[in-house]
Amino acid sequence: MGHRILERNRTSGYMPPDEVIKTAASPKSEDEPMELSWTSDDTNATFYAYLYFAEFETLETNESRKMEIWWNGSPFSEDPFISPFEYSTTLSTSRSFTGDHLISLQKTADSTLPPILNAIEIFTAQSLDEFSTAIKEVQAMETIRSTYKVKKVWSGDPCAPRLYPWEGIGCSYNNNNHRIKSLNLSSSGLQGPIVMAFRNLSLLESLDLSNNDLQHNVPEFLADLKHLKSLNLKGNNFTGVIPKSLMKKFQEGLLALRVDDKNLCTSSSCQEKKKNNMVVPIAVATSVIVLLVVLVIIWITLRQRKRGADAGPGPIPPSGKRRFRDNAGPGPFLLPSGKRNFTYDEVSSITNNFNKVIGKGGFGIVYLGSLEDGTKIAVKMIKDSLSTMPNGTSSSSSSTRASKEFQVEAELLLTVHHRNLASFVGYCDDERSTALIYEYMANGNLQEYLSSEKAEDLSWEKRLHIAIDAAQGLEYLHQGCRPPIIHRDVKTANILLNDNLEAKIADFGVSKVFPDDDLTHVETAVMGTPGYIDPEYYRTFMLNEKSDVYSFGIVLLELITGQRAIVRTKEGEKISVIHFVEPFLETGELDGVVDPLLHGDFSLDSAWKFVEVAMSCVRERGFNRPAMNQVVSELQQCLAAELAHEPERSSKGNGRYQNDVYDRIWSPYAPLSWSSIKTTGYIDVFQSGYMPPDEVIKTAASPKSEDEPMELSWTSDDTNATFYAYLYFAEFETLETNESRKMEIWWNGSPFSEDPFISPFEYSTTLSTSRSFTGDHLISLQKTADSTLPPILNAIEIFTAQSLDEFSTAIEEVQAMETIRSTYKVKKVWSGDPCAPRLYPWEGIGCSYNNNNHRIKSLNLSSSGLQGPIVMAFRNLSFLESLDLSNNDLQHNVPEFLADLKHLKSLNLKGNNFTGVIPKSLMKKFQEGLLALSVDDKNFCNSSSCQEKKKNNNMVVPIAVATSVIVLLVVLVIIWIILRQRKRGADAGPGPIPPPGKRRFGENAGPGPLLPSGKRRFTYDEVSSITNNFNKVIGKGGFGIVYLGSLEDGTKIAVKMIKDSLSTIPNVISSSSSSQSSKEFQTEAELLLTVHHRNLASFVGYCDDERSTALIYEYMANGNLQDYLSSEKAEDLSWEKRLHIAIDAAQGLEYLHQGCRPPIIHRDVKTANILLNDNLEAKIADFGVSKVFPDDDLTHVETAVMGTPGYIDPEYSRTFMLNEKSDVYSFGIVLLELITGQRAIVRTKEGEKISVIHFVEPFLETGELDGVVDPLLHGDYSPDSAWKFVEVAMSCVRERGFNRPAMNQIVSELQQCLAAELARETARSSLEGSGHREID
Repeated sequence: MGHRILERNRTSGYMPPDEVIKTAASPKSEDEPMELSWTSDDTNATFYAYLYFAEFETLETNESRKMEIWWNGSPFSEDPFISPFEYSTTLSTSRSFTGDHLISLQKTADSTLPPILNAIEIFTAQSLDEFSTAIKEVQAMETIRSTYKVKKVWSGDPCAPRLYPWEGIGCSYNNNNHRIKSLNLSSSGLQGPIVMAFRNLSLLESLDLSNNDLQHNVPEFLADLKHLKSLNLKGNNFTGVIPKSLMKKFQEGLLALRVDDKNLCTSSSCQEKKKNNMVVPIAVATSVIVLLVVLVIIWITLRQRKRGADAGPGPIPPSGKRRFRDNAGPGPFLLPSGKRNFTYDEVSSITNNFNKVIGKGGFGIVYLGSLEDGTKIAVKMIKDSLSTMPNGTSSSSSSTRASKEFQVEAELLLTVHHRNLASFVGYCDDERSTALIYEYMANGNLQEYLSSEKAEDLSWEKRLHIAIDAAQGLEYLHQGCRPPIIHRDVKTANILLNDNLEAKIADFGVSKVFPDDDLTHVETAVMGTPGYIDPEYYRTFMLNEKSDVYSFGIVLLELITGQRAIVRTKEGEKISVIHFVEPFLETGELDGVVDPLLHGDFSLDSAWKFVEVAMSCVRERGFNRPAMNQVVSELQQCLAAELAHEPERSSKGNGRYQNDVYDRIWSPYAPLSWSSIKTTGYIDVFQSGYMPPDEVIKTAASPKSEDEPMELSWTSDDTNATFYAYLYFAEFETLETNESRKMEIWWNGSPFSEDPFISPFEYSTTLSTSRSFTGDHLISLQKTADSTLPPILNAIEIFTAQSLDEFSTAIEEVQAMETIRSTYKVKKVWSGDPCAPRLYPWEGIGCSYNNNNHRIKSLNLSSSGLQGPIVMAFRNLSFLESLDLSNNDLQHNVPEFLADLKHLKSLNLKGNNFTGVIPKSLMKKFQEGLLALSVDDKNFCNSSSCQEKKKNNNMVVPIAVATSVIVLLVVLVIIWIILRQRKRGADAGPGPIPPPGKRRFGENAGPGPLLPSGKRRFTYDEVSSITNNFNKVIGKGGFGIVYLGSLEDGTKIAVKMIKDSLSTIPNVISSSSSSQSSKEFQTEAELLLTVHHRNLASFVGYCDDERSTALIYEYMANGNLQDYLSSEKAEDLSWEKRLHIAIDAAQGLEYLHQGCRPPIIHRDVKTANILLNDNLEAKIADFGVSKVFPDDDLTHVETAVMGTPGYIDPEYSRTFMLNEKSDVYSFGIVLLELITGQRAIVRTKEGEKISVIHFVEPFLETGELDGVVDPLLHGDYSPDSAWKFVEVAMSCVRERGFNRPAMNQIVSELQQCLAAELARETARSSLEGSGHREID
């Protein structure tokens, strides 16, 4: 059968394989029963059975298949059984049976079809006479499995049962514990050092680690394995030589040792220490190297000056060469964010004379390179440059096109910035070469990766992550850039993968920038790669973003199938991957579609959804294809379904879920009168008030008897207790047109709602009471008279108001734990508060509870896969008494700050890879008996010798340092002379030079740096001219004053004059805070040269000469949001317009937080910094205090508090710990201003100043929405949209940062608010349109 069989309930039965469940048996005679009988030789044996069913015949409306199932005269269930369509379900007995056995399946009297049975498991319980494996060895194997991510089916006990040990393991069996005797991990993809866990396999006789990617030194502890007779280490990447102790065992014939020759030491010479006669060579070598650097610098400088002298006062491009976007205005231009202009000689040097080719294409050749700091880069040499290179041929006939593509790509890369676009390092454009220089992507391109052996490890989840990364890059080009950019050559070869398999779009040589933001298409020549080109674009020459969507659909099909875009059939015919997939889809054979390398290891729901998304992208007509933001959303749903396939539950089974934003504790509830159902499909929880976790909402209960109500009752011991309830619903059964599920819901005789309730399909929704109830309680769900199906209930929260006698964990300790979790990627279910609730602290944590904050007293992270140094965050756990970091891969020195933990009594650091010895301060506490310290012997200092300096070598460092300092001083003097000469030469030229004390940020090596995308450097005189001598002020703030200006072509602009410039402006008094404003100018200018998004204020240029500093933006006709809300214009600001403004601003912040790499925190989000253009499109502005995270993986940075009162995150204000959730808080205040029309700080009738949050809260407590929403709206809004909008705003301003949503979630929820409002307006329009119209 070629049907799609989905698993209905993964908790029932033992998940039969597809090949089993897709076959079934039925009696040839319809009225005869199906019978299975057997007799056991052992009359005392007790048997159990599991029966598997899945209906895959489509029954007509007048057909039914019902059956009764009996075992030895006892029924399996009270009611007749009906097999579900295309879902696997299981029946099992709760009893065991002895003696003779007969299982019988008989159709019921009203069934038109005979019974079926897909599979049956019959088994008997056996008494276990085996012991388990020694616990230390089990833990060691678990550490090995998790550290190296071993791809073997290792679960349960390594040695038991005796017939089924773990793959690659040999065991010895005795009257006590089993012991592991041999371990074969050859060719298992192991990477990194040999971990300490192997030492705990103390009875190991044979160890095979050959043909992996193990690195670092071969560890000494392998010699401690006394029983080890065979050790195979060949085919790895070890450094150094085999330790003496292992070599000794080998030489004495006690150990069969296999190792690569490079690691084998055959003479005593390799063991000798370097003598003291290295002092002079070190000093001489250091001096020579520095001197060579000096000579190279002088030679390059003189060469550049010679070129400049030959061409006149400024570097002029040679004939036929172009300098793209030459800008008006004298002086140096900027390259954003450290991007550089390289010379040909520099390119030749960093590629080691074009030594290693890593890619080829129609554009030219890509070489591997390395910058001065060791950073690897990819150098893309354009075709017309190849004749200048060693063994290069003359440029091809397509050099003109290559030259044009270089121009297009370089200009585009100087404009755009997104974490899923290949990062641009710089370019070369001199008389000998044109080249583009990118970050190096270690895993090459996706096309090569899918075709290589590495594809074996490309799991379904990884494929989805790659698809989402690439989709987000395209979404940014289409919808984040203004005007939009069409890539025109989307293909797997242009999707690059870094070492973490993060995907990035590359190769923009044929990209097309739309000339107008509002155009639907442009007519242009067809460009792209066969197999990926949109057929509609190919026929009509009409290009729009849906052409990229088509190409991306082909990429998705390649990810799904493992095939190329053009597939060669068995008959040798070449067909599109679309036509390869279609026949399988017509018959529902998903296995024929999905890459066989996956071996069926994926969620069926996720796979079907993934295929549907891909096929929607390649529809024939462009307008039928989804936009990229919709593709991103649907791919994220695919990923959610795949992650739900293997839900991560707490190891304690206490019902806390990692994705539960409220950190609740859930328990299953299933009375005997209820039946339970489950789905693996996607359920949208964002529609629900309090977002239940996936694992909860994907289960539901229904009464076994359709006409009986579902009832929940309880009695409280406290008769005064008031209870509240939230009921969660999501329909996940597809109902026929003649089916319906309606229900009435009552609590103690009071209805939850006036109308019958219908649960939405595949959406989670919530019903709650606006009243509280006391006394005895009964909640009842009853189907209505016209409902064909019984009620369902997915989850319920019943709670009572309690006085809080618990405090939360100290904020600095919460943040420390969050840093530890993210830095080491701890694989524990850590969410919510580490110490609360008291019964459920985080795994591995012990807490003390007092009348103030909870404090963390103990932390056990033993065998948790930690890697790297011990981070500073541990120092903030100031009340810690016990810390266990044993059996990890922690490295570098043991830090001194651990001795600062005054309460620390126990510290276990054994089984790590620390270098050096324990700090004196820790040793002192240990020696005084104040600290129980466990550490490896190599890190212990037991004598004074380890504290002594090496006498004979104590002159090496002083001599080398002194020599280097002298040479360095010479270098600095030479460089100063050269720069002084260049400055004099520049003074005589046409461009203004900044006076002493002024800065030129971003100056780069090499001639002619660029300012991206038409951005200009203006002189003070030009600024004065375009502002009509600073005539019209349009804004003021702490930064300075904003003036209206106009460019030569009439384009209006806004000129932001920084405070330290104001003394040069007529009738303006300068401010004293010039230092701060100067710093903010520097920050903002450099950031604006890097970022680009349609919802960030567009940057036109800057001024930075001897008289002024200024930033120049596009003019925003409607000013800022704060002023707009306070003006008469607010009367016309409808609910829909407010939502559009909120979404625009949210998308700008989402880009800064999640689109930029590393993330950028704005730090001053407020209505005054949200600007509105003439179409009321919102744009984030004013980046003067923004903070760029120094590391992409950091959860926060410690920094001084910046921002505006009323908007500053109170958690950031208290702790000085900044992260993106601080912006989220500020944005929540902005949302509340949009909703209420109030300012961030509201003055009450009594004259008191309160936060807008406290203004809103009393109305929310009483459910008075009208009291919250701006009265200027006169109630003209959707209540559903309004409540959702308020919920989103209030979720942003939660007290604790980790409870606030991320910006991408906020964007999604605000879009749902807008959808609800648009649905109301559509319904209203249709009602008005159906009425009668009177003509005067």
